[in-house]
Amino acid sequence: MRKLALIGWLDLLFGVVFLAAWIGWFYYMYQENPSGLIKIAMLFGAVLTGYLLLFRKELLYTICLVSIPLAQPLDPLNSGNILDFPSEFILFLLGPLLLLSVIRDKKLGHVWFHPMTILLLCDIAWITIASITSTLPEASVKRLIMRILFMTLFYMGMIRMAGSSRLVGKYFGLYIIGMLAVIVMVLQKHATYDFVPQVSFIIPQPFYPDHTVYGAALAFVIPIAWYFRKMARLHSPYMLVRWMATLAMAVLIIALILSYSRAAILSLLLTLLLFGLIRLRIRFWQILVILITLGGITYVKWVDIYNEVRQNESVSNSHNVSEHFSSVTNIRSDASNLERINRWTCAWRMFKEKPLTGWGPGTYQFQYGQFQTLSDMTYISTRYGNRGNAHSEYLTYLSETGWPGFLLFLVICGYAMAMGLRNIYRAATPEQRWLALALTGALTTFMIHGLFNAFIDQDKMAVLVFGALGGLTAMDLKNARTHEA
Repeated sequence: MRKLALIGWLDLLFGVVFLAAWIGWFYYMYQENPSGLIKIAMLFGAVLTGYLLLFRKELLYTICLVSIPLAQPLDPLNSGNILDFPSEFILFLLGPLLLLSVIRDKKLGHVWFHPMTILLLCDIAWITIASITSTLPEASVKRLIMRILFMTLFYMGMIRMAGSSRLVGKYFGLYIIGMLAVIVMVLQKHATYDFVPQVSFIIPQPFYPDHTVYGAALAFVIPIAWYFRKMARLHSPYMLVRWMATLAMAVLIIALILSYSRAAILSLLLTLLLFGLIRLRIRFWQILVILITLGGITYVKWVDIYNEVRQNESVSNSHNVSEHFSSVTNIRSDASNLERINRWTCAWRMFKEKPLTGWGPGTYQFQYGQFQTLSDMTYISTRYGNRGNAHSEYLTYLSETGWPGFLLFLVICGYAMAMGLRNIYRAATPEQRWLALALTGALTTFMIHGLFNAFIDQDKMAVLVFGALGGLTAMDLKNARTHEA
């Protein structure tokens, strides 16, 4: 796949026609007697997809990035296997071709020896082992295949694009374009309910499963939107471009606030604190010391902290917005928080039963029901595996892949942070420093949000996480060569 070039008018026409064909597919699945025009759109879309796959893979990749936020769950074969259409459909088409291309590309030889690449490959290797011993092999193999596709298309795909910061920015810019379209539709729908918190949980559907993954994606792209705004103010001679960059960032922030996702907003606020520490040139080992110290204080003072938060009776489904956000520490009567604790407890019990290889990737939602106790369950609890996951990236790894997988994930997060700080401090130009800061900040929101929710196996978040890891890895390789010279 060639490096992506700026989209020309013909490419734009191809993209519009492709998306129109996708809409035809979507309406076909929900109409008993689709019109002839919809059938023609479907046929034309299939032919166009084949053409792009054979001759214009880079354009198909571009369309994929734009379509991921807009993708909607669909069962095209009525088989019970839900796909985010058209993005996951494109991923399955492009994945094998790009994987072969990556393996054959001699220019990427040095990438395979970078520590981040090695860590991600070790992660895939352990997921493979955990899939072999899985309690539900079919679910685990699906998760394994998706992880390989994510690393190939987003991590390696980003590195192949990363010859310049412009192309790195374009990768995330395409996602943001698609997301802005979603935001307009979500806010329009939310406005009919006067933006009350009670409906925020389902308002992002069908584009995002709920407000938590929607909020996590918003928090992730806001630091990158900040980078675009800085670049526009520095380099663009057009006032309109500067205002559009500022407006886009403002819309993303407003959408995040109105998502009422407490964990996402908290993750962005803590990331802003990290930005302040970076201005003081904090080092990675100092961050580790701070985290270990905070962990130690929490452990020693746990009884006092627990008794204090038990006094909070604010609930997350209140009409009062301030009460909704203050409910983040209510572990007494808030059903959302109590259910999250229930899921965490189940994950820990699952880990204790299978500590080495876990229950298998993708199995938590199907297995945790048997580990619930009546005292932990809430009115929103279920035993049928149809309401989410462990509500934690870290505990999901622990329960599904055992302690080796959990430690690997911790090391990946830690090394990503160390690599981000290294690229910030080594940057030769302000533009490179801003980009490294934006990618590091974006990944920080994911790591913090990962304490409360688990989204890395959804394409709407994986494209961001693996893309940011790929962008930082490419910058790290470039900076290393510069320092060696």
